[in-house]
Order: sequence, then C-alpha cells, then structure tokens
Amino acid sequence: MSRILILGAGGIARETAAELLSRNHDVTVGSRSGKWRGGVVLDEASQEIIPERYQLLKNAEHRVLDASHAGQLTEASAGFDAIVNAMNPANYGEWAKTWPPINKTVLAAASHHGLKLVITGNLYGYGKVSAPMTESTPLRPNGTKGAVRVQMWEDALAEHRAGNLRVAEVRSSDYLGVDIADQSYLGSFLIKPVSHGKTAWLPVGRKNAPHTWTSVRDAGRLIARIAELEHDDAAWGHPWHTPSAPAVSFQLVAEQVAQMTGHVARVREVPARAIRAASLFVPILRELKETKHQFEEPFVMDDSAAREYFGMSETPWKETLREVVGSLG
Repeated sequence: MSRILILGAGGIARETAAELLSRNHDVTVGSRSGKWRGGVVLDEASQEIIPERYQLLKNAEHRVLDASHAGQLTEASAGFDAIVNAMNPANYGEWAKTWPPINKTVLAAASHHGLKLVITGNLYGYGKVSAPMTESTPLRPNGTKGAVRVQMWEDALAEHRAGNLRVAEVRSSDYLGVDIADQSYLGSFLIKPVSHGKTAWLPVGRKNAPHTWTSVRDAGRLIARIAELEHDDAAWGHPWHTPSAPAVSFQLVAEQVAQMTGHVARVREVPARAIRAASLFVPILRELKETKHQFEEPFVMDDSAAREYFGMSETPWKETLREVVGSLG
C-alpha cells in the first residue's frame, strides 16, 4: 500500500482517488476548500445516480492545503510516496501567471522528499498538427497556454534527470465523463441540447472533423497506475497518452445521442463573425482562439504506447456516452 497525495479536488482528482482507493492505497486530497469541488455529491438523496466506484471516495482524507505556498506543501507532503498534480487553474487567460509558481512549489516539495510525481497534462503543447499525435510528436505550442504546459513538463523533467524526483505526465484529449458532464465542451454544447431535442450550436469547431475524446475515468485510471509504480520503473521520465476511444465527429456523437434518446440530431456551427463579435464581451470565447484548431481539423491522439506498456484499454465509448446522457437527462 502506498500513500498518495492528490492536489486538486475536481473530476480528475476524484477519478484518480477512486481508482487508487479501489487498489487499496491510502489517499489524501489536498485543496484550498478541503472538500470535493462540484461534480458528484455524496449524500443519500443522490445515491441512485452515483456510479458505485464513487462510494469509495468517502475513504479519502481531505486537507485544506494551498499548493502555491512552498513551505506548506513541502511540510504537508512529508511521509507520502507520490504526489499527483490534478490541479487546473480555472482562469485560462491567467495561466502564464498562475501555473509557474504552483509548478515550482510542487516540484520543490517532490524534490525535497524524493517523491514520485504524476502530472495531469493535455495536448496543448503539440500545437497545430497534421497527423495523429504520439508522445514523440514535437512540442510546438501555438499560444500561451500550450507554452506554459510545455515549460511545466520541461522543468519537471529537469528535476527527474537530476535525480531529485521521479516524474511522468499523463496527457489526455478533451474530457468526457458523468462526473464532469455539464463542464465539458462536448457535454454542455452538444450532448445536453441534443438529448433534450434541441439544436446543438458549436461556438468552435467543424461538425464533421474527427476528434479524440478522453474518458475522465480512464485518465484517472492511468494516473493511478503510474502513481503506484516503483521508483525504478521504466515508465518514469516519459509522457503517456491516456487510452481513449477512436476519434469521432460532433455529428456522429449527435447521431448516437439522438438514437439513445429518441430525438433528432441537429448540429449547427456558429458563424465565425458572430464569435468574433461575442468575444469582445465574453472572455472565454477569446481564450478559444488558441485551441480552436483542435476542433476545426482532425485532432487524433495515438495512445498505443500506454496500451502496450500498461496493458490498459479505454472504457467503451457507448458506456461513457450513456452515463453522460443519463446524468444530463
């Protein structure tokens, strides 16, 4: 049994904790609130809609912890075997300010104790691509958010190579899952309206472009698998792509949801000029400019390396989709 400290209290943290607890590890969750944020609620009134695996979350210990405070995190992480960085600063436009000091603090704590560190990553660092992304695809970010993520990985890798810690990064595509159904792009902009018989309007993306979607559950499963590895395992020092379902288009997802709910699949693309005008008043729309290529062209993640090394496969796509549709019903 290992002692694992998870930083963050959102969807990825919950799925990682649930997987670790199912594997009999000791899990502590550190966050500013000291409790789970959003998503699943563990009260009797909602038990019937909570997947059974979430019942294990009651066994996780919570600590009020400010991960940006170097001394506090170093002290709090004493006695643990691994740290999982599952944080995600909400204000994407401020990542250049918020992420560097947090990452520095996390690396300092892990290095001080010689811990294992698993970073929750994404695909922003690859920038615009014309072929399926592998872990060897060059990191060529085309914006600030991607550059921040690349620097985080390079700083962590430098500490790993210096022998101060052991690090791996789990990179996933855009998430989908029952616990974050109304927080995900696919869930809020397409699945929810189609499942209610309404037209889905896409603020960004081409409805027929194939896109890899990662089950948040599968991301948590891979993070947990890596966190429990021994220090000398060959998996350390590398990024890993979460095993995910084959890429699908918005249109195909809409048709699948319509079939499940008995509605008609109607998907429309919001005109670019309307988005440009709205972005003057809606900050999040401005932030989509950097990543819109992910939804306008084929955006496919190759996850064969993790499948082969860890013997892991994805949760069946239809299973994930049914859970999400049910939670948004």
